[in-house]
Amino acid sequence: MVSAPSLLEPVSADAPPERLRPGLGREAGQTTRVRFWLPAVAVYVGAFLAQTWTLGKVMLPSVDEGVYLYVARLILDGKVPYRDFFISHPPWEFLGAAGGLWVTGGDVPAFSVFYAAWVLLALFPIYRTVASLTGRLLPAFWAVVLFVTYPDFARWDARFFALRQASVPFLALGVDLALRGKRPALAGSLLGVFAACVIPNVPIALLVLAGLVLFGSEGGPGDVARSVRQQKRLLFSFVLTAGALYGVAFAIPGAPWDLVLFQFGRPRAPILERLLNVWTDSLPASAVLLLLGFFGAFLVFRASRGISLAAAAGFLLGLLAYNYYSAHHLASVVPLMAISAGVAFSIVSRGRTAEIVASAGLALALGVTALPALKGPLIDARSPNLFRVVQELEACREPVFTAQPLYALHAGRRLTFHRFAADMRSFRVSNLPPFSDEDFADVVSRSNTVLLEPLLFTMLTPARMQLLAGQFAIRFQDPEHGILVRRSPPPGPGTAPSAPAGPK
Repeated sequence: MVSAPSLLEPVSADAPPERLRPGLGREAGQTTRVRFWLPAVAVYVGAFLAQTWTLGKVMLPSVDEGVYLYVARLILDGKVPYRDFFISHPPWEFLGAAGGLWVTGGDVPAFSVFYAAWVLLALFPIYRTVASLTGRLLPAFWAVVLFVTYPDFARWDARFFALRQASVPFLALGVDLALRGKRPALAGSLLGVFAACVIPNVPIALLVLAGLVLFGSEGGPGDVARSVRQQKRLLFSFVLTAGALYGVAFAIPGAPWDLVLFQFGRPRAPILERLLNVWTDSLPASAVLLLLGFFGAFLVFRASRGISLAAAAGFLLGLLAYNYYSAHHLASVVPLMAISAGVAFSIVSRGRTAEIVASAGLALALGVTALPALKGPLIDARSPNLFRVVQELEACREPVFTAQPLYALHAGRRLTFHRFAADMRSFRVSNLPPFSDEDFADVVSRSNTVLLEPLLFTMLTPARMQLLAGQFAIRFQDPEHGILVRRSPPPGPGTAPSAPAGPK
């Protein structure tokens, strides 16, 4: 019999997984591979159960899920992004989501199960990368624990469809293959796909490649040039893949405006506001990975073979470089920060006593910061009031006019089509001309149901309320929602019905 594995056993950094455990002997065979992956599998199963615990019981209309899934719905309906409707990101992940919606029959919770399973797959290449870099499983174990418990990643977007989060398995696997020198052409293509998922992923991928070239050599111009030659298959396949995907995307009519000009036209958030966001919103719950993955990255550039360059610079890029900042935008660098954190942990935990002390300290830090922040969203949260709205909407006739598509997706209802049907949030966060009275009246005239929810309430004026009152009757209302259904026969002159109260 083979003895039970210990995370404290050293492993060989260059050996394949089935040989990473010393002393198991040839007779272990595939059992050795199973033992190598067992800690990662345990983390994956635990994270997957946590992410799917409340699916079908929680709705968050304010996150990206509704917008992006309705883009997928429009693609299934034969609409073409940019040409037919507005969306400010490349189309490739929406095509994948369209396939997922088709497989699940449009069932949003079922789609979310597959999505969570996909996103969490990134932990396996992260685990193998850290084990290969450090020659130990304990740092690899803690790296994937930090990855799946990072609150700004795990609270919402690891189970509710978001583009950056959906792209991280491509990044993690590409980095793992590149670091281990396995299938460099495939590694470059995976990094190219990652770069093509959202435009801000491009500099992250370039930083990864730069780190591999600069820190993969021994130093000096000659070594860097030799490193470039050694990595030419990786670099060529990246350029070819990313170039082809972006070339096709930008060839679609309307894509340059939606993908580039819209983003540059957004108001620029002040630097102080961004720093305060990190200090007040991110740091209290996410301090462990932010500190260990970012500050630790500066200590391990060489030990991580350059991956930490992308972790450190990528964090600063996401925080300071773009017109706006949101904590969940850092998801693209979370795998890289987890790798840096794992390598940094290995440096400060040399020796059995240091490993135990460092592990206890890390577990305590996560217990104080991340885990309390995760318990509410992942375990306790419920949205019975929102699902009541969905239930009422299921009995209403299509098409539905609303600004938040997630309600209609859960109810299996199609929205009234117009250019901004999937993403009316863009009016709130950009310098776009406001949704005009003419456009509003046109959409209303083609709708059989209107769902008033917090975002659409902000777009209503007295004239628009009067227009709705003349054509629709109230079917349902609560403090934050109203469902209006078209009158039959058309109404005559009379007093407009009162509208449900908007959000305070």
